[in-house]
Amino acid sequence: MIKNGIEIIQCKDKNEASKNALAIISGKVDQETLLLLSGGTSPDLLYQLIARNGTLKPGSVALIDERFGLPMHESSNEKMIYETHLLKYLLTAGIPFYGVLKEEDLESVAEQYEETIRNLFNKYSKKVAVMGIGADGHTAGIKPGLNYDHSRWAIAYDDLNGPFGKRITLTFEALNEVNEFVILIFGEDKRAVFEKMFTEQNQDKLPAVFFTTTSKVTLLTDINLHL
Repeated sequence: MIKNGIEIIQCKDKNEASKNALAIISGKVDQETLLLLSGGTSPDLLYQLIARNGTLKPGSVALIDERFGLPMHESSNEKMIYETHLLKYLLTAGIPFYGVLKEEDLESVAEQYEETIRNLFNKYSKKVAVMGIGADGHTAGIKPGLNYDHSRWAIAYDDLNGPFGKRITLTFEALNEVNEFVILIFGEDKRAVFEKMFTEQNQDKLPAVFFTTTSKVTLLTDINLHL
C-alpha cells in the first residue's frame, strides 16, 4: 500500500515486521552508509536481529535522539541498544558507533553531538534512519509543539514535569538530509495517531506528519489500517 508517498507494509506481528525491516535495511545499507538509530520499544527486536544475523555492514552508526544523563544511564537509548547486543556486534565488526552522552551539561552535549552529526553527514553519501512514532505523534525526540532554533541540527530541551524529561534530538533540518527512512509502529494504542498523520497538515502539532513530506519512507506495522 502507498499512502501520501509512504510505502506501508502490514505484518501480522512485531516479529514479522522486524524480520522484514532487516531484509529492507540489508538492501539499502553498505559501507558508504550512515545508519541512524532511534530508541524506544519498537526497534529493539530489529536490533537483536541485526546483531544475530551479523551481515549488516554500514560505514558508521549513530543515534537519532537520547535521554540526557550520564553515559549508559538506565533509561538511555544507548543502554537499550547495548542490551540488544547490537553494540557488541558493531565493535566486533569494527563499525564505529557514535553515542550522544558525555559527562557534561545538557547544552554542551547537544552542541558536540551536532558537530559529530554534521561531520558524519558530510562524510557519508547515504543516510538511512530507523525510527518510530509515539502515540502522541512524536518522532525522534521531537515532541508536539516543540519550538527550537531551525538553524540547528541537534538540540537539547528540558520538558519540565513532562514525559520527555531532558532530551537531545536531531531536528527536522537534520532529518531532511536523510535519504531513506524505515519506520516501525506497533500496537492499537497508536492506531489513532497513525491514521491522523495522513490527514493532519501541521507538522508542529503532529511531528509524524514529517514522514508524509520527506524522502523515501517504508513503514512496517501490525496495525490493520482503515485508510
